[in-house]
Amino acid sequence: FNQDAATRPCSHLMNIIRDTRAHHPNFVLFLGAGASASSGVPTAGRLIQEWREKFVQTYSNQPLESQPFYNQADEYSKLFEILYDQQSQRREFIESKIGDATPSWGYIYLVNLIRNRVFNTVFTTNFDDLLNEACYQFSSDLRPIVCAHDSSIRFVRITSKRPKIVKLHGDFLFDNIKNTVRELETLEDNMKNKFRQFASEFGFVFLGYSGNDRSVMDVVNTLVRSDGFFPHGIYWCVRQGEPISPSLRELAKNPKVCLIETKG
Repeated sequence: FNQDAATRPCSHLMNIIRDTRAHHPNFVLFLGAGASASSGVPTAGRLIQEWREKFVQTYSNQPLESQPFYNQADEYSKLFEILYDQQSQRREFIESKIGDATPSWGYIYLVNLIRNRVFNTVFTTNFDDLLNEACYQFSSDLRPIVCAHDSSIRFVRITSKRPKIVKLHGDFLFDNIKNTVRELETLEDNMKNKFRQFASEFGFVFLGYSGNDRSVMDVVNTLVRSDGFFPHGIYWCVRQGEPISPSLRELAKNPKVCLIETKG
């Protein structure tokens, strides 16, 4: 089996989760923007298309195709920074895009997975509050700890039975959200240390995340090559028919990493 070139079916991961249920939770769930698409939150791809059109309208004397960021991994961040100068403007734009989002069936199902301790910790690059909202709307007992600040993450105990939602890039309600290339280069120290702590105890399941974010990928690449991290492996879900990013393809060469093909 060619680990770095092929994907395994979704049933492969499902079997592992079912057959180890006596030891749950074995995995941390990592959610990217794709996980919120069915809830009404635009994907990075949709935003890039919108910003390309705005760029062409605004900078008609600068052909988009000749820009160094065009069709590159950092196009999202570059376009966002070009079109919106200040952090407050970027925050207000994000707020306008996620303000009307409501948890989809996927989030409702995830609430039940958390209730049954399949997962107890969710790391996410997303700014939306859909998972926390779903916990309150569709359960009477799940009240997650939500960390969106580097300082607050220090006080989260890995052994706590209470569900934990860790927003690696901040929350749209605050001005500390990360969106530009410079902001996305590194995780804050406390976030990075807590990520390392969970990676030393759990495997990770990545969902709806392309791997184009250096701040996350640099940490994952460092840890996956070190002994004592991801004891249950990394299962990275990729959508059927979607291209796999170069950074993810390189990561998948590591025997701890398994690509899982999903339909959505």
